[in-house]
Amino acid sequence: MHVAIPLYPRFTALDVAGPYTVLSMVPGCTVTLVAADRGPVADDFGTFLLAATASYEEVPAPDVIMVPGGTGTLDVLSDEALVNWIRQAHEHTRWTTSVCTGSLLLGAAGLLEGLPATSHWALLDLLKQYGAEPVSTRVVHTGKIVTAAGGVGRHRHGTHAGGQGRGRGNRAKRPAGHRVRPRAPVHGRQPPDGP
Repeated sequence: MHVAIPLYPRFTALDVAGPYTVLSMVPGCTVTLVAADRGPVADDFGTFLLAATASYEEVPAPDVIMVPGGTGTLDVLSDEALVNWIRQAHEHTRWTTSVCTGSLLLGAAGLLEGLPATSHWALLDLLKQYGAEPVSTRVVHTGKIVTAAGGVGRHRHGTHAGGQGRGRGNRAKRPAGHRVRPRAPVHGRQPPDGP
């Protein structure tokens, strides 16, 4: 399975690193960071650089695309190269996915028309301008499109996408520290209550 994660200026590093880490643990899965051009792309703080190891043209038909969110999302909604790559790659994917405001890019590519989708809570209603039905939940799975809100949704999304079509025994294995609420005991301690 080949997963492509597009990078753009001011992406949120956790939206990339969380799913990247989980999906990289799936046997037989290759994850490629892509951008308009190969090279470093700065996150939303401008201090954390990730290198795109391939251009959009070099990865035209991945099995999965995972579009991250970030403070730069609104600025790249009109980036024709990025939006066209998402639209064209979607024609070949088994899964087209997003985390946080990355769902707005799926919308800009015309992929969410008439579908339920989620995003960062503060920008959730912007999905309406793309004909999507905003849903305030962590993960929305409709056909081959999966949108995840930020926070906990990042890891759940990565595990969900990594486990699909591989059978229960081959799901992505998350170390206890990556679980939302790991089963006790973890390193001799009981985790706090929470979701």
